[in-house]
Amino acid sequence: DEALSAVEAILEADRIAEEKRVAAKPSKATGLDLTPREPCVAALGCAPERKVVFVSSQKYAGNLGGLAGADDKCNELARAAALTGTFKAWLSSSSESAASRLSHADVPYFLTNGTKIANGWSDLVDGGLLAGIHVTERQDSVPAEQSAWSNSVATGAVASTSPNASCASFSSSSSAMMAATGGVDFVGTAWSQRSKKACSAPQRLYCIEQ
Repeated sequence: DEALSAVEAILEADRIAEEKRVAAKPSKATGLDLTPREPCVAALGCAPERKVVFVSSQKYAGNLGGLAGADDKCNELARAAALTGTFKAWLSSSSESAASRLSHADVPYFLTNGTKIANGWSDLVDGGLLAGIHVTERQDSVPAEQSAWSNSVATGAVASTSPNASCASFSSSSSAMMAATGGVDFVGTAWSQRSKKACSAPQRLYCIEQ
């Protein structure tokens, strides 16, 4: 009986070790190391160690339902890809800037495949990313020359205050209107403001965890 108990103890120890090993593997959904850590309690001054950024797998015409509608689209995609946290679109209306409505994190920003693009908010908006935002919420790389709606310069300020140059604050898909877009494969300022596209032409969204 003692020998049997010893064998059972060894098997149980092996089972626990295997569970810990599996739990420590990077998440397939995010490509990031999600090794279990102590609970993070915001009220105690704790903050996440990273923020996740992705370019949307879907394309949308200019009528996004305004900034709130764009944020909803980012969160719908994130939830479908098993990403936690709350996301907002890197997007400015004609009067409200991306910089004023997004949180300014002091932790690094990563793509869903684990690639770091910035060491913090100030690095994100200094005009030079460490890598282009070309990976979707599902870890798929999008082709070069793809664009994402922004109406934002690289600092997060409004690119145009004209309704005709912001898809009427992203509430119109009129072919007579345009808005600034960023190039997903660029790391300079063109990642946010590269060219203008007609509001009737579907583009992607940059989604940033808050």
